Amino acid sequence: MKHKKIEWEDNYSVGNVELDRQHQHILQLINEIVELLNQTEPSKEVMSRLMRLYEVAQQHFYFEEIYLSRSDYSDLKSQQKSHSAYTDHVLQLMSDGVSNAENRNALISFLLEWWNNHILIEDMAYKGHLEQV
Repeated sequence: MKHKKIEWEDNYSVGNVELDRQHQHILQLINEIVELLNQTEPSKEVMSRLMRLYEVAQQHFYFEEIYLSRSDYSDLKSQQKSHSAYTDHVLQLMSDGVSNAENRNALISFLLEWWNNHILIEDMAYKGHLEQV
């Protein structure tokens, strides 16, 4: 099953230019990985892109957590827990590899689910907070 590219929309904004820029970069990398995985025989490029996504997400989490801490965001611990779970899961998926269809589908599902649940729900929870700071 081929997955479509997710286009950035204005309603994805969390009310902070830098965090939005980082989210756009994360979305770009997710789209690149999904596109590579949609190919009949995914290239070795998938793992390097996944590693890049991991690195970009780690930098983003660090920045986001500092920003939320400095703005006294009340649900910071929940964000940190979610970031840690993401990190653990991506490391496991990287360890599993993408040599079979089941692993490729698990990776695509995780990335798309993470975008829809973490970025578009959990991160949106601080949108109003950031706009008030």
